[in-house]
Amino acid sequence: MVKLRLTKTVNEKLNSILKNYRSELPSELLIRLQPQDLDTPSSDIEGFHWIHHSTLADLISLIRVCDRKAGRQCQWSLAELLKGVDIYTCPKPIRHGSIELEKILSNIKLNQEKDEYERMISTSSSRPFLKDQFLNEKEKQEWNYISRSITLLINSAFSIIGLMISIYWLGYVNYGWSIEKTLVGCLFGALGLGGVELILCWNYL
Repeated sequence: MVKLRLTKTVNEKLNSILKNYRSELPSELLIRLQPQDLDTPSSDIEGFHWIHHSTLADLISLIRVCDRKAGRQCQWSLAELLKGVDIYTCPKPIRHGSIELEKILSNIKLNQEKDEYERMISTSSSRPFLKDQFLNEKEKQEWNYISRSITLLINSAFSIIGLMISIYWLGYVNYGWSIEKTLVGCLFGALGLGGVELILCWNYL
């Protein structure tokens, strides 16, 4: 049989019908519509949370018989009574886990906590090593910076000295410049090359 959920709308309609027809309906049907003498409403008993479709059909049939005998016009129909009704589904039973399953889950949780604790300990113990490694890397970077700086200074010095020798050789020896003119040429050449080397070193470092 199809079970229908007793909504607020359906309950109001049933209460209105029972108010007018209670004395004319059989007790068996009244018990199905409004069960009595129960301390706690049960989802297994008709009349609390749900009602059979056949019960509503029987109710409408009896109401029509009563109205016909009394010469009244029946104001209710099954379609009118079923407005606002939906199918009732029984609530799923609550499943309680077995003791063995609870023990297994408890052991899994305990092992996870142990693994997390050991991971925390291993992380904290490795921090000094990481700190030393960080210091070593920092010292290595500083040493590389110093080495590059010294190398660039030496290369710049050799370049300037080489340029000065070239100017002296070309000007004083080949072209017969005076010693003063040769020294001035060497000075300006050294300053120019030194400026270029300084810009290159600045961009490189």
